[in-house]
Amino acid sequence: MRWQSIFFDLDNTLYSHELAFEKSIIYTFQQRYRTDKKLQHIDEKEWFSTFKHYCDELWKEMEKDILTYSQYRMKRFIETMNHYNVEMNEKESGAFSRSVRKRSI
Repeated sequence: MRWQSIFFDLDNTLYSHELAFEKSIIYTFQQRYRTDKKLQHIDEKEWFSTFKHYCDELWKEMEKDILTYSQYRMKRFIETMNHYNVEMNEKESGAFSRSVRKRSI
């Protein structure tokens, strides 16, 4: 197959990476936790907003080499769940991250 065109989207006008990220995270949260009685009261949009907050805060630590990318992915999920008084371990955090990556591909 020969390519007809190549598009560059430097400013997210053709494809919103943020919206795709949000949808992927919320979908994964719904699929993995919607039936969990400890989490049924949490609104997905609110949960994502909290998750995004930790993404942004912890990104700064990763940029300073305080966290590795793997630690960053793990910690943003665990901190979000802690915010809602739900304990999660590293294993579950890893499973959540893998589910998101599968959804994003």
